[in-house]
Amino acid sequence: MASESDMPVGKQLDRQLAELLEVERFAPPSEFREQALLNDPAIYEQAAQDPQGWWARQAEQLHWFRGWATSPRCAIRPSQRSSRSE
Repeated sequence: MASESDMPVGKQLDRQLAELLEVERFAPPSEFREQALLNDPAIYEQAAQDPQGWWARQAEQLHWFRGWATSPRCAIRPSQRSSRSE
């Protein structure tokens, strides 16, 4: 079998792309990780336990010109809706 350096560039890129497509997750660069706004591992656990609620809480921190009542795939509970509708 020929070494990778003996292969045409197109074949090398095809092989590299095929390898990358097999990887499900890529670790972020360290610079990016260091500047992350959310770096507490508990955040991931909270989001996994209640994804819709977690995203609703994140959305509450944004300014909305018009209130919203639903998030994708799930209606927001009425108790949550009242605090945003003003």
